[in-house]
Amino acid sequence: MKSIVNHNTIEATNSAHGALLTSGPGPAVFAMSRFRKRYVSAVLRNLKVGLGLAATIAGGLTAASATAQTPPSITWCDWSQYDEGIETSIAYAGSQFMEVHSSQWEPSLWYHYGYIDSNNVQHTGPSIQYDSGQWPKISMNSKGTAVEVHNDAAGIGTLWYHVISCNPSAGATDFGGSVFFDYGSMPCVAVNNNNVVVEEQIDVNGFHCHVGTVNAGTARVGWSPAQNVADSGQSPAISVNDSGVVVEVHGAESGNLLYYRVGRVNGSNIVWGPSTQFDSGFYPSVALTNSGTVVEVHLASYTWGSLWMGCDNLIDDFNALYESTGVVVGNQIVWSNPVIFDEGFQPSVATNGLAVLESHTSGSASYDANLWMSWGAFN
Repeated sequence: MKSIVNHNTIEATNSAHGALLTSGPGPAVFAMSRFRKRYVSAVLRNLKVGLGLAATIAGGLTAASATAQTPPSITWCDWSQYDEGIETSIAYAGSQFMEVHSSQWEPSLWYHYGYIDSNNVQHTGPSIQYDSGQWPKISMNSKGTAVEVHNDAAGIGTLWYHVISCNPSAGATDFGGSVFFDYGSMPCVAVNNNNVVVEEQIDVNGFHCHVGTVNAGTARVGWSPAQNVADSGQSPAISVNDSGVVVEVHGAESGNLLYYRVGRVNGSNIVWGPSTQFDSGFYPSVALTNSGTVVEVHLASYTWGSLWMGCDNLIDDFNALYESTGVVVGNQIVWSNPVIFDEGFQPSVATNGLAVLESHTSGSASYDANLWMSWGAFN
């Protein structure tokens, strides 16, 4: 059974601060107290966040002029604890968000729904169980259509998805049924405002991906046949923007090196660029905006350390040339120096194009599986 101690603690804390709200985009919501984390356990982990800028070469834009563009930085609000669990994944579009995670005690899947109000993360209530399984990942577009994927609970390698319709005016979500779509492990998913869905997973032959179209009315995704990515690794993450530009990140099959790929959706396939190492660490997560901003977070190591943020430039032209300034031309990303932002484990990041939402677990053990969330503003 999933523990509800965190919900009671949070509710009591919010009550003490008069934080039970009656205004906003739905019914009464629980405002999360904005207390800073206490670092009391040696099992806390390090996360890194990288920030990038992608620019499309069009209308005479040259690689040289692209170097003059300055990627934004991020200013984070204080993190607030909102639940217990592991394997968190966050989706963020407009002012609303959805978060999914696994229980640390059993293979059950839970979700939170909420919105951002004046830079504050507001949850419309405690977490709700929606399925059984492992390794849930979620993405949402500005229409309020979300797609979630996960592994089965028994660990036999089946992959399932849900289509969710979010109603911000009612503060409610409508979950479609769980639908089998493939075999594999560690699936990840992204959906854009054109209802294009991209998904990547691991199987015995390495990474495979799907392109699909989501239909919110039928709560179904029409998937293309699986495409071999000609690469292998662990814990992939993926994002797609409305132009069909795809950014994928993953860890090495062994060791701690991190890699990324840039691709483009082309019909029922993705045309991928090469796999390029960009850092070291574990559990990367990535978000991509329509304007080209890339945000990446990951665990730095399995020892004490820091969370980092950095910047990069990505020029969306496969035939462009590299500059000595480090601006990436074509299907490459050049990352700036990382910046510390927090400590934790298995981070997830999402963006609505104007701001960033991040969630992570405090530690890797069941006794240290507190979930934390923060909103960040692009500067």
